[in-house]
Amino acid sequence: MGACDFVYRDHRLLGWGTTMSDGSSGMQIVQSLVDLAPDVNLRLDHVRLCERGDPQQIMWLGTRDGGAFEIVFLAVSELDAHGRIQSIDNYDVDRLDLAQARFEELCAARTR
Repeated sequence: MGACDFVYRDHRLLGWGTTMSDGSSGMQIVQSLVDLAPDVNLRLDHVRLCERGDPQQIMWLGTRDGGAFEIVFLAVSELDAHGRIQSIDNYDVDRLDLAQARFEELCAARTR
């Protein structure tokens, strides 16, 4: 991937905004979570696929300062012609309608 081949859009109320990068910033976010909670686990639910899209419910599970936590949200990945992730849109779980609309938009798009 090039310098700005990956777009991350976080539509969550307490999200991280929009970033464009080579994809490494997403790995930095995950590394920060692992640094804070070394026992963190990732669970993917409700995964569906179409040629250009991949929606899923994501759950991060772990403990921090003696207590358990769950971070649950929806993500829709846009795939390129080779099946690689070009962008990710994150949504709060109560915004399923927006995540579904994004997935349907990607499914309607045709690979050039």
